[in-house]
Amino acid sequence: MIKRARAPHWALFVLCVSFAAVLSASCLLAGPAAWAEVAAAPAAAPPAGVSADWWGQVQKDIAAGEYSVTWQDETVLPEVAGAYQAPNRAHDLRTYFTEAGPRVVRRTSETPEWVWGLELLAIGDCGLRIEDAPPVEELRVNGNRIEYRRGDVVEWYVNA
Repeated sequence: MIKRARAPHWALFVLCVSFAAVLSASCLLAGPAAWAEVAAAPAAAPPAGVSADWWGQVQKDIAAGEYSVTWQDETVLPEVAGAYQAPNRAHDLRTYFTEAGPRVVRRTSETPEWVWGLELLAIGDCGLRIEDAPPVEELRVNGNRIEYRRGDVVEWYVNA
């Protein structure tokens, strides 16, 4: 029988609220002009002899692939040689998934002006029993999702 690991509800809430705050801040940093430019970009017409349905599906697949988590041998983080990474062009962000946790930087900066990160330090339950977070045993990637496997605890992130 496979055990299903569950993180405490309050920990997931804090993590989601923190990540949502970063995404919201990035939207403010990008400004309305950046969003207008993305919305106004014309869709490319299909080449001669190619059906519009097939062409549309190919464009959707390419766009979805841009959000995939992939390995990168070099990072812009001075203390991290190689790491899984996920670019997010819409928000001009790149997330590196380091051993300590995710680190977010501007996607287009060669030298980061700032770095925002998360680290799971402890876990607990509604009874407020708190213990140190178990160490990461494995990083598992599936498309635009990455999981930090910590024994019975699975910490995960989706790039969307």
